[in-house]
Amino acid sequence: IAVCLSKYAAEKEPFQLMDSFLDGFAEMGVLSRAEVEGIPDMINLRIMSNVLYFIGRAISKEDTLEALTSRADMYCERIEWVNANSAKIIDSLSKKMEAKLGADFK
Repeated sequence: IAVCLSKYAAEKEPFQLMDSFLDGFAEMGVLSRAEVEGIPDMINLRIMSNVLYFIGRAISKEDTLEALTSRADMYCERIEWVNANSAKIIDSLSKKMEAKLGADFK
């Protein structure tokens, strides 16, 4: 989920896209309350993993460091957006899991 949601953080209408994705996920997927609460951190970890990917490419000479530096501001903006909207992300996914699981959403 975090991998998919991380991309939406850069879009103009991220919550509309996230909600559509989460509606589809909730048809078959199940998360615990603790897992839902960890989603914003996992989204940020996914964004940070992209940074490590480009560092590795630069170290191995498969790419230049410019491949990372040209994206650094975007990654920072995504992380800031996720941090500012983490409660809304958690709330949206919690509501979907509560609707699906009722009292079993723990």
